[in-house]
Amino acid sequence: MAVRIALFLCVLSSAASAQSIIVGSGASDESSNGTDVVVLVTSVGGIEVQSGGTLQANGKSGTLDARFTGPASGVPISVLSGGTIDLQFARIENVTTLSVAAAAKFRRCHDVTFTDSGWTPGTLPWIDISGMASTDRNNLAFSFNRVTFADTQATPARVNVKAGANTPLLRMLGQTYTHGNRWGESFDDDVSERVRWDSNAVQRSDGGSFHTIHDALNSSSTLTTHTITVTLGPNAFIDESIDFEGKKGAIDITGPTIRNACLAPIVGPAVQDSDAASGRRAKFYNCVFARGDVRETTLQFATIFNADTGITVDECNVGRTLVGSGVTFTANNVGSDENLLTATSAFFVASSAYNFYLVSPGGNAAIDEAPALPGETDWEGHSRGVGGKVGGST
Repeated sequence: MAVRIALFLCVLSSAASAQSIIVGSGASDESSNGTDVVVLVTSVGGIEVQSGGTLQANGKSGTLDARFTGPASGVPISVLSGGTIDLQFARIENVTTLSVAAAAKFRRCHDVTFTDSGWTPGTLPWIDISGMASTDRNNLAFSFNRVTFADTQATPARVNVKAGANTPLLRMLGQTYTHGNRWGESFDDDVSERVRWDSNAVQRSDGGSFHTIHDALNSSSTLTTHTITVTLGPNAFIDESIDFEGKKGAIDITGPTIRNACLAPIVGPAVQDSDAASGRRAKFYNCVFARGDVRETTLQFATIFNADTGITVDECNVGRTLVGSGVTFTANNVGSDENLLTATSAFFVASSAYNFYLVSPGGNAAIDEAPALPGETDWEGHSRGVGGKVGGST
């Protein structure tokens, strides 16, 4: 709290000159759950997040109660090399451009609305990640989920996302025409096509369509008997951190079953149930996990590899699963040793290189590792492989 108070006083004391607000090394300013709203006065020249600093707006699910607000004329936010920004269930108001430099970290952008008070920014981008380089794959979330760009210009021309030729590929998950969104195509500055726009890529077995796994699990119509299938493709990693706690849908040890998901959140577990109990909930079938711990669920024919930090599997029911080195299994898991097929790190795509649209980690050999099952296929429609690693990419 001391850091936030100091920052707020800096805002108030800047009336004489339009100075930038600095979030320096070791400092963290956070707006969370509606309790700490940072309001920038008209004299502020911008927010600068320096190396080692962190700027967060983290609200709670179902709300946009974390908020950063600039003056009516707008204010820039610049995340410099080594700085970090993290946005979740947040409202970003009157920001001219949020720019993120090379070697900075944009670790999450979930359920965020960018809006302004009615000024005319022209084609100025809301988000500028054009400075990020191919080496920033572990600094940029794989997907921005349910982000709304609410352009209030009389004749909207504003760019949503500006990307560069070497920007790591980014997926924008959400509805094209909801809440005034102007997604993709002419509303981007993305000549190298680094940004992918996907709507309704999560399908429920009764015909329901959703933008994210979170949406599908949180639907009151979702039953334990349903299968939820991600249709983005075999290595389209998404930045979902799934928490079964508090979901509206029916979720217990029998299901629902989540198929063909590639999960790689930069921050937080890939799967958890944050209540005090340790009961297993839902099932993950033919899924890939590349970042974040996996807790309190059932894994069947999964692939788990160590992308850039160790992954712990805890309180899970583990079926036939391929495991890379660096993955830790606790003693609380259910399953016999023959259910785990281990492989060295060389068997998988290097953490510094993996991206969208690659072959499955380690090639088809990795994802086809399970015993052949009648009627069961991988993402490419091939029958499941035979047991035993055959190694390497194909």
